Amino acid sequence: MLSGRPLRAVHHPLFGRHEPWRPHVEDSSRYRAVARAVSAAEAALGDQLTVAAPHVATRDDLLRLHTAGYVDHVLALMGEQAALDHETLLSEDSVEAALAGAGSCIEAAEAIMAAEVDRVVVLPRPPGHHAEADRAMGFCVFGNAALAAEAALRAGAGRVLVVDFDVHHGNGTEALLAHLPAAGTVSFHSERLFPQDTGDEASDSARAIWNRPLGARADGETLLRTVARFLEREGAAFDPELLIVAAGFDGHADDAMSEWQVSTEEYAVLLTLLRDFAERHCAGRMLVTLEGGYDPMALEECVLAMLKVLA
Repeated sequence: MLSGRPLRAVHHPLFGRHEPWRPHVEDSSRYRAVARAVSAAEAALGDQLTVAAPHVATRDDLLRLHTAGYVDHVLALMGEQAALDHETLLSEDSVEAALAGAGSCIEAAEAIMAAEVDRVVVLPRPPGHHAEADRAMGFCVFGNAALAAEAALRAGAGRVLVVDFDVHHGNGTEALLAHLPAAGTVSFHSERLFPQDTGDEASDSARAIWNRPLGARADGETLLRTVARFLEREGAAFDPELLIVAAGFDGHADDAMSEWQVSTEEYAVLLTLLRDFAERHCAGRMLVTLEGGYDPMALEECVLAMLKVLA
């Protein structure tokens, strides 16, 4: 059960200084939307919410799951404008922001497993769930959720479950953790949206990899029903000691990144389902890291709703 300790949110202006150098959906308007949500949550929740500064990942932290060649390539771009691929663009502060996102997720997992806090929400930019061991992909530089899961296992967790409900398949998280069956991954996403060659229906209990693709125009009721069914069956059988959530809100009805029709209220219900699962199976231990969500108003609404549900 929950200890009564406040929810911790990791949020900092550094995440707003990641600013792609050409027009881009993953720009600093997302940071400003999150900042408004955090400010509103602080006013509404009072001492139920604490806002913390980020921790910066070290090279050794990243080498737990990423290759040395890739990590050194990214670190060499510190302070520069660059393109890791055609859509993952770096400004002068982007590498520092990516290190802060990864480090904050690692530190959050360690703090939860040390019983310093029950629930942490990390609100990083750039996101992380597409990044693979040796390459960036889909705006993502480092595998934030995967690094957190690996850190939790080293900190004593017997099993960790990563639930990804971004509208795009969490291919990077799945690939980074595939060699660690104690770190399960499940992705609920729009089928063949991105990447177009991963994320087909899968139930591999031996490797603890599950994929639950939904139709191109799935609504919130369908998403909620699919997540609830998984949690009741495979999730309960896996019985994790920490729940990590890769929270992407780009399936919102107002978000142009997909044709999903999920409302802010339905995302709040989804977070409630996940919170309740964490209370039943993980003694309330839950770490959330922000992934997608590209309509600023919808993102602001969803982040505020998430903080209220988890506080």
